[in-house]
Amino acid sequence: MVEKVIINPEMTLDEVREQAIKEGKLKGKMEVAKNMLLLDLDIDTIVRATGLRFNDIEFLKKQLKLREKAAHALEDANPREVDKMITNLEIVLNEMEENALLKGKMDKLEITKNLLLLNVNTDIIIKATGLTADEIESLKKEIHGARHLTY
Repeated sequence: MVEKVIINPEMTLDEVREQAIKEGKLKGKMEVAKNMLLLDLDIDTIVRATGLRFNDIEFLKKQLKLREKAAHALEDANPREVDKMITNLEIVLNEMEENALLKGKMDKLEITKNLLLLNVNTDIIIKATGLTADEIESLKKEIHGARHLTY
């Protein structure tokens, strides 16, 4: 889903405050998006209204549907069935979260490549993306190799 705002010990108080505000705004947008989904508004409208990504809204919609199905199933199920459903639901939600984290990591790598192509200082990229120097160095090599292939 949406990436969490990262706060590291090297940040100034103003930077921490700015990140906290950013995270608060993001949580607010997600709450509004959830409410809009519950009102059956279409995803495109929600994307335009909130500025969130289509994939984030789609992920949120899937979570809401799973929760709704689980609530209905719980009303009619016996305790053993409930335990089994909860276990299965936890597995599915964990997989969805892992997929979202992977997507976030892929977005972060793409942004990092763009920053490298713009010759942004590695220390700034580390602070901006949370990637390690080794990860950035690996991306530099990948970009350098791709440039050789295009010539």
